[in-house]
Order: sequence, then structure tokens, then C-alpha cells
Amino acid sequence: MVKSLKAGKAEVENVHVTISDLPGGKGGLLGNSFLYKFKVVLDPINGRMTLFPLQGEPSPDRPGGYGKDYWVSRFQFYHTILERLSQMKTRYERDLSSEAKVKLNRVNNAIKYFENQLSELDRKASFAAVPRNWRQ
Repeated sequence: MVKSLKAGKAEVENVHVTISDLPGGKGGLLGNSFLYKFKVVLDPINGRMTLFPLQGEPSPDRPGGYGKDYWVSRFQFYHTILERLSQMKTRYERDLSSEAKVKLNRVNNAIKYFENQLSELDRKASFAAVPRNWRQ
């Protein structure tokens, strides 16, 4: 995790990153841990990507500065990932091979990681007074 990641004038704090060298030494990749905080507009003709911050001033209809769509999509993302991991876990638990045991260990670690991420999101949502029905 890095404290701050910038792309042009856009900046997000506490971002999970993977750093690697890209062929040619130019350019880079931005992932969801950065991009989900922005409305992304692509202009393929001019080779440009414009980011518009989703966070605005907090208000009763924008807890924490984000609208309902933001909060619902973030919770949906983690619930979907955990549901898929749970299905994988069930499949690997039925398989007694040594390869399945290794995969089961990885899935269990991933489940712990995403449960922690969901718990942190829920904590932030609580502080921001996000309605319960936006967290399902």
C-alpha cells in the first residue's frame, strides 16, 4: 500500500498497488483501487483519459461526499468477490488433491483479505452515516 498515488492532478491516498517495469519504460497501468474514486472519460481519438472526482461536499444525500451509486457499487463489489471466493472454497474443499489444498489455502487468504476490506469500507460508511440499505 502506498500513502498517495498521483496521475496528473488526480490523487488518491492509501492505495493498494503493484509496481512492475513495463516494456519500453513508458506509461503505466491504473487499477480500480485508484480509478473507482473518479468518473473516467476516455477520448480514444486524442489518446486522452480525463478523471473527474466523485467525491464532493458531504451532505445528507452524499454521505462522506459520495452519492448512493458510489457506496452501493463499492459494497456490491466486495460482496460479489466474497461470494465467488466462497464458491471456489466449497469446490476446493471437495477435492482431496494436494493441488486443491494449495488453492484452498490461497482462497482462504483471499477471503480474509476481502473480508477485512469490506469491514474497513463498512467502518468508513458508518463514520459517514451511509444508510444501511446502501451497504447490502
